[in-house]
Amino acid sequence: MNEINIPMAILDFVPVIFCGFTAFYLIGGFRRRMTTAQGAFFSAGMIMLVSGGVLKAMWKMLYALGICDMTALSEQFFPNQAVAFLMLSISTIGMLAVNKSMTENRTYAAAVPVVTTHLPFIIVMTLGMVTWYIGLAVSAARLRRKNAAVIIIFALIVMITHAALGSKFDSAKGILHWIAEMQNTVAQLLLMIGARIMYKAMKEESYGY
Repeated sequence: MNEINIPMAILDFVPVIFCGFTAFYLIGGFRRRMTTAQGAFFSAGMIMLVSGGVLKAMWKMLYALGICDMTALSEQFFPNQAVAFLMLSISTIGMLAVNKSMTENRTYAAAVPVVTTHLPFIIVMTLGMVTWYIGLAVSAARLRRKNAAVIIIFALIVMITHAALGSKFDSAKGILHWIAEMQNTVAQLLLMIGARIMYKAMKEESYGY
């Protein structure tokens, strides 16, 4: 991992910040459209998504500064993100499945699978991510914000290519690290933009604008 340097470590915090804003917009927008259980599930998933990114970014910074190689901060990433995306997809699809207006009070529950190696986590993370992004795009379309839906789908395409590279990230060299970082940054920026458009639409709907 001697390819990690301080500029790269700093860049890794940027998509985490974007993800934090996305969490703010989506939790704030969906809270009136989800049941209490769905909202708790969704919020927990978003918190895990953001915290997993923060911990991974902290590991890179500590490594780049030569302070320590705290591998626990890195190893948590795939399990954390896999469970987070699974929770987000379950709560979002559950919200959509209940009623087309996304307002009826019902919920769906599902067991989170227990897996112990990186490959199953990567598979679950990717499937959960795809399902969640599609769910967000459908939500945007129902809010009559087709621009947000297109942005989210484009973000998904970027994230899928990032996931393919990310599965080999720890053994990647040189420019591949920067490509992965830039893909993640662009994807999170697009998702944040889409989430903000949806948030504004949901606020207008709530206040009857």
